[in-house]
Parts: sequence; C-alpha cells; structure tokens
Amino acid sequence: FLMIRRPPRSTQEYRRQRQMCIRDRTGQLGDPALVDLWLTWSTTIRDIIVDKGLLNPNYVAVAGAPRFDFYTPPLKSLLMPQEQFVRKYGLIPERPIVCWATNFVLARHVRTNTLEFLVEDFKSLGFGPVKVYSDPASLAQKDLEVRIRSLEIFKRLCRRFRDVNFILKPHPHEDTGDYDTFIKDCRSEGLNNFFMVTEEYIWDILNSSSIHIHRLCTTGVEAWLMDVPSINFHMDSYGTWNLETEGSAKEALRGDDVISDENTLGERIEYYLSGGDMDPDKLAAQRNYIQKWFYRVDGLSALRCA
Repeated sequence: FLMIRRPPRSTQEYRRQRQMCIRDRTGQLGDPALVDLWLTWSTTIRDIIVDKGLLNPNYVAVAGAPRFDFYTPPLKSLLMPQEQFVRKYGLIPERPIVCWATNFVLARHVRTNTLEFLVEDFKSLGFGPVKVYSDPASLAQKDLEVRIRSLEIFKRLCRRFRDVNFILKPHPHEDTGDYDTFIKDCRSEGLNNFFMVTEEYIWDILNSSSIHIHRLCTTGVEAWLMDVPSINFHMDSYGTWNLETEGSAKEALRGDDVISDENTLGERIEYYLSGGDMDPDKLAAQRNYIQKWFYRVDGLSALRCA
C-alpha cells in the first residue's frame, strides 16, 4: 500500500505514524485518523478497510502496485538485457541463471550483537501481544540457523550443477558477511558458479533468470510476471515464516513449487533447466492471485497513484 500522510507535528506523532506502518503488517491498524489518503494495491484490501469502518471510503483508492509497472511495457524495455547482466557480473556466458532471493533479515542482529536493540525495538513498536513476534531474540537465532543450513545446501547444488550460474540476491536489510565467506569458500574449492548481486533491482535479475528460488517473498510473484518458474524453498516454519499462517502469503503458495528438502529442490531445478513446463493449475492460480491482491498489472499503477 501507499499512504499519503501529513508531516508529523511532533516526535510523539511521528512515533504513532511509525507504529501504524509496522502494525499493519500484523493485521493491526494503528490510528486511522493519521491517514489522509490510502492508495491500496487491490480492491480486496480496500473492501476490508471500508467494511471494517477503518477509513471513510472517500479516503481509500485502488491503484495497483506501482513497483509492478516495470514488468509491462513501456517500462519493461528499461530492464537490463541478459548479455549486459552477464558481462557486468563476470558470469560464465551461455550458462543458465538460477536466482536465489534471501530474506533472513533478523539474522543480522545475531551477527552484529544487537539482539538487545531488537528486543527493545519490538517492544516499543507494540509487537508484544502478537504471538509470532513474542520472542524476537529466538527468531533471530533461528533465522541465522536456517540461513547457514541453506548455504550448505546451495554449496552442494553448486557442485551438482557446475554449468549453472547461481545468483544470490540478499534482502536489502540483510548483512552479507556469511555470504561473503561462502563465496570465498566456493572459490577455494574451485566452484566458479556462485555470485552475489546486491545493487540491482530484482526485475533486472529476473529478466536474465531461468529459475527463481525464494522463501515466502513477493519476488516470487514478480517471477510469475516474468514467466520464470518460482520455487518456494521453505526448510522450516517459525515466526512469520510459517506455511500455515492464513493470509496472502499462504495463498501465493498455490502458484509456486513449494519444496522443503534438498533432493526435491535439485530435481525441480533439473526439471526446469531441461525445458520442463510449469503446471497449468499453478499458472491459473497465479493469474487469480494477481487479480485478487494487485488489481491490475498493466503498467499504469504509478499513473493511477498520481
């Protein structure tokens, strides 16, 4: 969503605005009086806001997701061509590209020794009553554990698929120390097929990718828009990374290959790289999901916002 808000008149009001933005992610709306105009991604969300009496209908408008304008003409023509992408990052030409988008955003608090800050921040933002956020320190430890296990799996995939360029796209809020170390280890073992890209938008990476791997991430939906097979690799359920939590993230699973183990992941990568087609039922689920949660992907969402 995009909220249009007046500038805060005090530190206290700024804090209230910040709490509202964060709390909406958990389904709790802060103070609706702070909103002068709410531009939603879909009629689905607009109807929820209006039906619950959270905002006057005149204050809520449906625009779609402006970010998705880059997946249709004319903005799609601005995406980086594959030849340029390969050359820029020193990839091996002619190899297929498999993208892995990570989102272990809490793990950094373990690596940077800021768990105390994380606990206090969650508390000050009002996350206490929300069950999945009740123990942020444990969530951060789990995030780090799963990231390390995932890297071990990708090391073995690099050995198995030596003729594939694996691209790691970390979430902007992640630390990259573990990934830097991982790449050094790969090179020391003679593996030249794993690369990290941090400074490109996901659409430029997807434009060159044959397969996209993620974990309950919007980038999975963006892969759909590029007709790139989307694999939801989900090793463990904890916190908000839970396949059973009702909501839009769970609904998106219908359009993905949902995989939880290394062997199946390798088999699916091999299937798509060998020219395997995407499941028609999953393609139908993708279309229905996009219509429900993103209104229209027609390149005009930014214009509707304006």
